[in-house]
Amino acid sequence: QNSLRQLSSYQGAGEISNLVELGITFDNDGTMAFDSATIYSMSDSDFNSALDLFGNATSGFGTLAARFTQITAPVTGMIHTQQSQYDVADARLTNQIEALAERIDYMQQTTSLKLQQADVLLAQLESQQTMIEASLDGLNLVSFGKNNG
Repeated sequence: QNSLRQLSSYQGAGEISNLVELGITFDNDGTMAFDSATIYSMSDSDFNSALDLFGNATSGFGTLAARFTQITAPVTGMIHTQQSQYDVADARLTNQIEALAERIDYMQQTTSLKLQQADVLLAQLESQQTMIEASLDGLNLVSFGKNNG
């Protein structure tokens, strides 16, 4: 972020001394916009001053380029390093999600099996209740000569 702030607020020494004078602006979320009409309306001396603003490897924006290389280098840059760390974290989270999904599947299977066993026991109890009620009805009929049902 500091490098981007330095880029957007860089002040050169010539007639064209900053990005706004080149038609380059940044909005609040950091999006860069370019107004080409600004370049097309420059005089020759303004255009040469704009080129001086960009400079070379040791002056102008060239000095900031090395900082951005540290950030954007495809193998050693901070962006690549951070992306690699995100990839590792993503792989770890994916493995954890898969392990949890397997545990949930196992728990669902065992719970389903337990519910089936409970249904069998309930059916047996209902059958025993029916048999006991029938036995009691039979005893009432034999003992008292009448059926309570």
